[in-house]
Amino acid sequence: MGGQPGSAAEMAAELTIEEIDDAGLARTWPVMGQLRPHLDLAAYQAMVHGMRLSDGFRVIAAVRDGTVVGLAGLGQGGSDPTGVRGGAPGLRNAADRCAPLL
Repeated sequence: MGGQPGSAAEMAAELTIEEIDDAGLARTWPVMGQLRPHLDLAAYQAMVHGMRLSDGFRVIAAVRDGTVVGLAGLGQGGSDPTGVRGGAPGLRNAADRCAPLL
């Protein structure tokens, strides 16, 4: 018994989670540009690169059919609950607005 096309089970099977390196950040820009409209691609890339060096920041993408459909930023501990200590207010609260995964 197969599920209906577009069912939650079928859609979940199509979603993959990938860690994005600096070279792949441009691929995430269509989503991040919606989340942080005050940034441009170059500013986003520079901030993430700096945060990687100073705080071990990681970018995780939800990908469906080769297209990034959601993002999360993960930092290394610290007193800030976002894990980002100082530095990049444009990316600080990644959970305050997020693109839907489905």
